[in-house]
Amino acid sequence: MQFFKAGVQYGDWEGTAKADDIDRGEIHEYLTEKGLMKPSEFLLGIDFWMSGEAREKGKLDPPMIRCLFLEQRGPDFESVQNALLSIQGPIPVRVRDVKLSLLDFFRLFKRFSVVLTARDLSLGGREYQEMEDSD
Repeated sequence: MQFFKAGVQYGDWEGTAKADDIDRGEIHEYLTEKGLMKPSEFLLGIDFWMSGEAREKGKLDPPMIRCLFLEQRGPDFESVQNALLSIQGPIPVRVRDVKLSLLDFFRLFKRFSVVLTARDLSLGGREYQEMEDSD
């Protein structure tokens, strides 16, 4: 079963991610122009996954990017939100793999933030204070 949540094999690090759209909706424009997103669809999520297991020194494998679309049930965000509330069980999505380099993927967003913390320490959302370096 698939979930709208990040997951890796061991989960040594856990955290959150947030991103800001570019003002003109770059990700939506890209997917539409490439024929990956239909006009009748709403982009529900992006599954972004990287692996470093097979990398050579100084190189990374290309990212695996999957876009998750819902057949749009109205002209706006509120209609989609209401449709999601009415769905019992798994949400039916259409999945499209998107081939982009790491750089090209991040160019589709204005800002992108990822915070990872050591697992099982319940640090998510906790405030911290930076201390002066004693060196």
